[in-house]
Amino acid sequence: MITLQIKNRYTHKVIFEYTCNDNTMKQTVEEAIRQKISLGGADLSYLDLSCMDLSYADLNTTDLSCTDLSYSNLIESIITDTDLSHVDFTNANLGDCAFTNTNLFGALLLYSNLCAASFNNSNLKQSDMTFSCLINTEFYETNLTNANLSYASLYGSKFNHTNFSDLFLKYAYAEHTHFTKCNFNNMCCSFTNFLDSNMPLDFKTYYH
Repeated sequence: MITLQIKNRYTHKVIFEYTCNDNTMKQTVEEAIRQKISLGGADLSYLDLSCMDLSYADLNTTDLSCTDLSYSNLIESIITDTDLSHVDFTNANLGDCAFTNTNLFGALLLYSNLCAASFNNSNLKQSDMTFSCLINTEFYETNLTNANLSYASLYGSKFNHTNFSDLFLKYAYAEHTHFTKCNFNNMCCSFTNFLDSNMPLDFKTYYH
């Protein structure tokens, strides 16, 4: 029998403990979710949590940095003040998630579903969202510097006070997108469709 613990990232107090044969941290997290234990503030960094169902989970202030969450379901989970730097969200379902004050620096979001998600005051610098679905997604005061949204679907998305500096947005589908007070410095958006968007008239300055 193996006993493993999930601890608070700040106080190091035990949040949840689980014992079973051949136990792993992934099994321990799954059992905590099954028992509806709040994982707010937990240290879940550097774990393999791929293919997990974390929908509606409380992940406020949780440290998930460098964790593998590929193919996981996090729909409508609560993600505020959470460290998601260098997380692997490849093919993850993040629809309707609210990312507030969240650090997603260098995160992998390839082929992920981010439909109707919202990013408020979040850091997506150097993240890779190639081929991701961002339909009706909202960005407010979000840093997308040097991120990659090439081949992404951005239909109906809203960007307010968003930093697009050095962003790659090639071959993307951006019809009906709305931009308010954004920084487009050195943004590369070759062959992207901005039909019926409100991209500024001098946008050709940034098209290369």
